[in-house]
Amino acid sequence: DTVWGLCESLFFAVGTKAVLNDSLAEWLRNHLDEILPDSCQTDEERWPIILHAACVGRLQECIDLLAQTEEAVAAEREGVENSAFRIFSACVDARPHRSAEGDFAQWRSDVAQVRAQGTENANPFMGELYAILLGEDDALRQSCSSWYELFVARCFHAPNVVCCDDLPTLAEQSVNDCGGWDGVSAMEQILLAILSGNIVKGIRYCMVSLGNWWFCAHLVDLLKESGALSRLPDEDIAVQLHEKCLLEYAQSLCASRDLWPVVMRYGSAAGEAGRAFVASYLNHIPVQTDREALKLVAAARREGFADVATSVCRVRGMQLLRARQHAAAVTWLVRAGDSKRLAALSQTLLRDYALHGKTDDLAQIARALGPEFTVSGDLAFVSRLRAVHEAVGAAAAANEQQERVSLRQDAVRAMVDLVLSGITPYRWVIRVLVDHVDLLDDADLSLSTDEVYGLLDRVTYVETLVGSGEVEGVSPSDVAMVHLALSRGLARAVVSHA
Repeated sequence: DTVWGLCESLFFAVGTKAVLNDSLAEWLRNHLDEILPDSCQTDEERWPIILHAACVGRLQECIDLLAQTEEAVAAEREGVENSAFRIFSACVDARPHRSAEGDFAQWRSDVAQVRAQGTENANPFMGELYAILLGEDDALRQSCSSWYELFVARCFHAPNVVCCDDLPTLAEQSVNDCGGWDGVSAMEQILLAILSGNIVKGIRYCMVSLGNWWFCAHLVDLLKESGALSRLPDEDIAVQLHEKCLLEYAQSLCASRDLWPVVMRYGSAAGEAGRAFVASYLNHIPVQTDREALKLVAAARREGFADVATSVCRVRGMQLLRARQHAAAVTWLVRAGDSKRLAALSQTLLRDYALHGKTDDLAQIARALGPEFTVSGDLAFVSRLRAVHEAVGAAAAANEQQERVSLRQDAVRAMVDLVLSGITPYRWVIRVLVDHVDLLDDADLSLSTDEVYGLLDRVTYVETLVGSGEVEGVSPSDVAMVHLALSRGLARAVVSHA
């Protein structure tokens, strides 16, 4: 809080050339090594604190404590109008703002005249108070126990108006007058670096001494946004320091898995090194559900990590493949654009269909992708084949004969369109026709002569490929069965056409 307040007063409120402003003055009054006691029992305890309060600019506290002294209490009780307490209190109340240089000089002259009149003779402590108000260095040194208190006292009571540019000189003089640099603590080194305007040095001290990356990252970020870093002669070093702090803070958050969005935002702002770290970090975040994966993918794409989004989709797709959730796996592999794994999956599904006639996975994929969705030739065929099976199943479940015939007619049309569309692999043409030969033989269903001739041409071409060895696994008995069914269908089509 001490460091933050100093940076706020120096770099956010005013420029480096400005007169000591109210914000900085308030900071100087409130951030001392020791806090002034609120009350004392005797004047012997009270006077050193009165002098100390006046010295460090806490003049109101000084007046309040002075009013509690035995002499001030007695004077008030007796109604003495020109008591030493009242005269000193009037001098304090008349003190103008330090920015009004002419008024301040006149006020100092008036205080010196009051002092010369000898009002302090009754109590030697009053003489010390006037010496402090007039900024006499010996009096300031006597009432200050540390360089920091002496520095604050000189800022408030210097004969001339103190500007922000004067702070480094005053701070260095105060350190030298209080024993030198050997006794300066780590926190004081930070304050001295900032007071001297060496932001880079101050931030480095914070990084080493405070062990709080949140503070370092946000302080240097605010300094950057306020333009303080851009005004430095070593701006490149300052920029590197800014990125370093952001990256270190992002890395410090990695222990908590739930904070990955925060890690990503801070790391992304830390230059090329930060973005490389974020990309590696996001790729190693464990994803257990689709919701987690979707959230991670959306965030990665929003921040420009397209490769990470693709990697997450691929990983999630492989997880679902291992769990045999093929339909969900396909959607993730599609997002990843992983054509290699999509092709392997389609081959696996077709093998299951060839061996067992299973279409459950095909149904899931068809629902996931939609009948018109084309990912690859094999998957398009899988999706269309499942649509044929669903049409056959719907016809079988129909109660009315007319409805059943209508649905079977739709099924045979879908099957013929599939075979003639060109997406059916040649090795599957005969298998599809054999599995639906009952549709080809159904006298209640009708095909056009063009459709039957198209199927015959396709079957004949497949026979040629089988004979040349380009297509394997086709049984001659299956080919004969298909030829017979198509011959009957052609006869019905000719008769119907006639």
